[in-house]
Amino acid sequence: MCGRPLSEEAEQAERTQAQEALERARRQQAPDEKREKPIGLGNSDALRSSYFGALLAAFLSNMPFLYLLSFIWYPACGFLSVYIYRRKTGAKPKPAQGGRLGVLTGILTFAISLVISAVNMLFAGQGAFSDLFRQQIEQTPAQEEVKRQILQLIDNPVVLGFLLLISLLVTLVFTVGFSAAGGALGAKILEDE
Repeated sequence: MCGRPLSEEAEQAERTQAQEALERARRQQAPDEKREKPIGLGNSDALRSSYFGALLAAFLSNMPFLYLLSFIWYPACGFLSVYIYRRKTGAKPKPAQGGRLGVLTGILTFAISLVISAVNMLFAGQGAFSDLFRQQIEQTPAQEEVKRQILQLIDNPVVLGFLLLISLLVTLVFTVGFSAAGGALGAKILEDE
């Protein structure tokens, strides 16, 4: 009554279609080995590609006088991370993925720089951070009364801690932003190769 064909050939065709549908469903559920992993902390190739660029950027940005060129080192190391990732995996990341590689490089750069700075502060002594702020304030062209008030504020540990926190936050944003820009630029430039 439903109009379904009852011949042997029709039943065979129906079984073949069912098997094909089942096979397609299995392929979709099975993890694809050749599929690229998303770029992030869970991707070991992306992490390894970012390490070298991060180490290079951290050491260059902690060298006397070379730290002034950090706006060049950070994007260049983001670019380098994309290049290494392409060579290592054979994948051709899009600019958004290159930006993610750059962010990963920037975070690693910030962490390595933070460790280097902590070791420097440890060997420099307790008041090294406040002494650095004092020198910078004394060298700025401002009225003596304003300088005196700011120097009194720095003697307060809460204010000093707040200044340290703000400087770390600005450094993190700067490092990650420039590295991400370099990574996206690297992916865009290397996209056609």
